[in-house]
Amino acid sequence: MNIQDISYSVKGNAKQTVVLLHGYLESKEMWAELSNFLSDKYKVICIDLPGHGKTKTYSNEHSMEFMAEAVNIVIDELNISKFTLVGHSMGGYVSLAFAEKYNDKLNALVMFHSHVYADDATKKANRNREIKLVLDGKYETIVEVNIPNMYATKNLEKFADKIEFSKTIALNTPESGVIAALNGMKNRKDRYNIVKNTKIPILFLSGEFDNLIPYIADDKQFSASEKITKTVLNSGHMGMFEDKEKAFSALSNFIAKINK
Repeated sequence: MNIQDISYSVKGNAKQTVVLLHGYLESKEMWAELSNFLSDKYKVICIDLPGHGKTKTYSNEHSMEFMAEAVNIVIDELNISKFTLVGHSMGGYVSLAFAEKYNDKLNALVMFHSHVYADDATKKANRNREIKLVLDGKYETIVEVNIPNMYATKNLEKFADKIEFSKTIALNTPESGVIAALNGMKNRKDRYNIVKNTKIPILFLSGEFDNLIPYIADDKQFSASEKITKTVLNSGHMGMFEDKEKAFSALSNFIAKINK
């Protein structure tokens, strides 16, 4: 894997850097509003993870560690020594893998609608079912079901335009990249100890009405370390759209404290 094969964008030219990682069936394009919001104060880097957006697919399985290496290649190319890493959903799993290997490069971590646990048996079975649907030529079925489910049920009408935007990104994701991501997520390991033993501040941004990663107030990951803070959004899995003001405010306040 080399830098020429990884698609990324850079906005802003401040000293402090924030890196945004999208989730499954997404691309760096989903960060346009947040990137604009943050770029007045920070250099904002958005990366297409392998098999998504304009970054190529490399194999039948993109492990979280492999995708973290793609992030590191971009960071090294841009000569960035320290930054804040924000990962949405699958991007959070990649962020944890990055933190495990390159903790010295991070000054903070944000888990945006994500968690630290490995897939359980039910989730693995669902991943395998989705892989079979792709192989059977039914990828559009996955998009039609999964994308609306990423938004809170109460928000389906209100955010109909964003749902269509998300579907467009998903339909432009190559099927090989979808399968590689599903295999990678299915086989990822539990990284609870990363947050338990963290030496850097961590923010969890969770959606109270998240259909994909249900919010559990007393989840042990939220209290694993004194360095962890949590903000609960009035949203499903897409708080950057569904509860934009609160999400952007919580994120910017968190980053500002880190960079004082």
